Amino acid sequence: MMVRSPRNRGWMARSGNTAAFCLLTCFTAQAQSEDEDEPRFFIEVEGGAEYDSVVSLDELDLSSEESDTAIRAEATVGYMQPLGETVELDLSYSYNVLDYQDFSEVDQNSHIVSADLKKDLGDADIGLSGFYVNSDLDDESFLELARISPYVSGFFTRGWFARAGVVYADKTNDVNSGRDATTVIGEVDLYHFPPGKPWFVNIGYKYRDEDADASRFDYTGNTFKARYVHRLTLMGKKARFEVSYRYLDRDYSSVTPSIGEDRSDERDRAHVQLEVSLAPRLDAELYYTYSDWESNLESVDFNQYVTGMVLRYRWER
Repeated sequence: MMVRSPRNRGWMARSGNTAAFCLLTCFTAQAQSEDEDEPRFFIEVEGGAEYDSVVSLDELDLSSEESDTAIRAEATVGYMQPLGETVELDLSYSYNVLDYQDFSEVDQNSHIVSADLKKDLGDADIGLSGFYVNSDLDDESFLELARISPYVSGFFTRGWFARAGVVYADKTNDVNSGRDATTVIGEVDLYHFPPGKPWFVNIGYKYRDEDADASRFDYTGNTFKARYVHRLTLMGKKARFEVSYRYLDRDYSSVTPSIGEDRSDERDRAHVQLEVSLAPRLDAELYYTYSDWESNLESVDFNQYVTGMVLRYRWER
C-alpha cells in the first residue's frame, strides 16, 4: 500500500502547536479575575470524523494514493496549580485515537503527557515545558517522543506579545530505528491583540536541526507561519474562525540512495476552521486543510486535502 509520503497527524500535529497552546492558555487566563490563586481542573472529550484524500504517515515517509475516512476521538484531563504568587504549574494527560475505515494498518492511538512550569517576572514570564508521547500503530509499538523547552514570553508593548524558546527532543522509532533522532529547535512567535478587537494575528519562525541514527534522515529545516483568529457571533451562537498558512523547507545532509542525491523538500499548508458553541461547554468544529508537498524524491511529491467535523465537550472548575 505505502509508497509515498504524508502530513503530520494526531499527536504529531499537536506537538508542533505546544507553544501556541501555552500562549493562548496564558492569554485567556489574563481575562479571569476570579479565583486567581485557586487550582483549576478541566476534562475535555471530543469525537468526530474526517475525509483524507491521501492516507499517509509522516514519521515513516509513507502514503497511499488512495483516500479514506477515519473516526477520531480524544480525552484530556488537565490541572493548573498556582505555586505562590508568581509561579504556576500546568499538567495534562491526553489519549487520542485515529481509526481508519479501510487502512487499518495506519490506525493510531497515543498517550500524551505535558507539563509547563512558568514564573511571572512582571514584564515577562520565563518557563520550562515538557512533552512526552507514546504512540502505537495498528496496535503495535510505534514511536516515543520526549521534548523539553525553556522559553521566555511577555507583552512588550500594548497589544503585542512575543514568545521565544529552544526545544530539545529525543525520538525513538520502533518501526525504523534508523529514524531515531535527537533534535534541537529554535522558535519565535509574535502575536498582535488589538485592544478592544475580537481578533488577533500571529506570525512565527522555527529552525530545526534533526540528527538521526541513519545519516540519510539528517536534515535542517525552516518553518514560517501566519495565522488569523476572529471571535464572532453566528446565528446567535459564539463562534471562532481561524485561517492559517505554513511554509516548510527541509535540506537533507546526506545522499538519499533511491535518488542518488541529497533530498530537498518544500511544503505549503493552508488551513481553515470554524468553531461554534452549540451549548454551554459543547462546541462543534469544522475544518479543511490543503497541503502541497514538493520534493526531488518522487514518493513525497503530491497534493492532499483533509476535511472533517468534531464535537467537543469541556468541563472545568
